[in-house]
Amino acid sequence: MFTQYIDDPASFPAESFEACPAIYQEYIEGDEHIRLNCFGDRMYAALLKTDKLDWRADLTIPISTWPVPDEMGEKVITVLRRLGLRMGIIDIKLTPSGEPVWLEVNPQGQFLFLEPILKIPLADYFLDFLLSEKSSDLTSLR
Repeated sequence: MFTQYIDDPASFPAESFEACPAIYQEYIEGDEHIRLNCFGDRMYAALLKTDKLDWRADLTIPISTWPVPDEMGEKVITVLRRLGLRMGIIDIKLTPSGEPVWLEVNPQGQFLFLEPILKIPLADYFLDFLLSEKSSDLTSLR
């Protein structure tokens, strides 16, 4: 199910929330969405430009690579470590003033759809990450 805007969440009876659990997020204005793929300490991000609330249904929108600012990268690594994650696919929305708002992290999120669009070898980067994780696991056993 795609993300939907709810005009008045208070209009729903409490029983509806109890019967149909879902994720509710504050609406963030803006038309710039970031899909940040973090594999260990390496990050690859895409900027998706659309005024739609949920961009997943239309990948013909403008999508380009997005350089992750150092400060944001450090914060991402900190959050992932605190969550006990070595990788995460993170959704961020930029407000009209450019402020990043973290929406979610998915430890197994989709990212390969970006490979042909951005023309970067995300599958190779992910494989490198997996092999380095396996290698570090073996090293720690010695």
